[in-house]
Amino acid sequence: MKKLEDYTNEELSVLTDLEIENLIDIECMRAGVPLSIMPKPVLKEVSEIKEPTTEIYMIDNYYFTDESEANQMSALLSSVKSRVTTDYNYNAGGSSYKYYKKYDPAVSVKKAYCYSKEEYMDLLDILKTKRDIEDYNSDITKEYNDAISERRDTVDMVWDEIYNAKYEMKKINEALDIYKKYVELSGEDEDVAKKFFKQNEKVSEYMDIVLKKYSEMDSK
Repeated sequence: MKKLEDYTNEELSVLTDLEIENLIDIECMRAGVPLSIMPKPVLKEVSEIKEPTTEIYMIDNYYFTDESEANQMSALLSSVKSRVTTDYNYNAGGSSYKYYKKYDPAVSVKKAYCYSKEEYMDLLDILKTKRDIEDYNSDITKEYNDAISERRDTVDMVWDEIYNAKYEMKKINEALDIYKKYVELSGEDEDVAKKFFKQNEKVSEYMDIVLKKYSEMDSK
């Protein structure tokens, strides 16, 4: 079993998706957190509820089934001059000490749809079943998400190492290209190329690994 710390940057940088998933599972196994084979929960189907069809008309806190009566109430409320509302300061005596103020909001009729009492009573069992199913779906989804969250730190750790390895290999390959160009410009004199490469602060830290890779290229 090859663990994360057993890989070189070069090996990490060329892993396939399947190999990465396998490595993640190995690290999850070591950490004692869920593996990728954990199945997603199967949610129960939620029944559709018949939409209400009865129109009702609202004016502030008044409700009507007759639109003409709603309009009459709207006209009446809009015409009164002394309508007020009350308020109070929670931090200064609370609701025991109220004051009134002019009621400013404009009065208008709003339309909505609602069930009749008979329709609603017929729906009670269906609504309860629907709520139970939604609660069940919510609970098992939360359990699954919690389990996935447990492995998130391990997954992130593996991917961080892979991204770092890819970045490091990119820098090394760029440095190798620079060294090969230095050798070419130096008339194949590697001693001269090494001298200038060592002076280049942007790539000099990779000198040992670049020389090793260049030597391996020459030997092929």
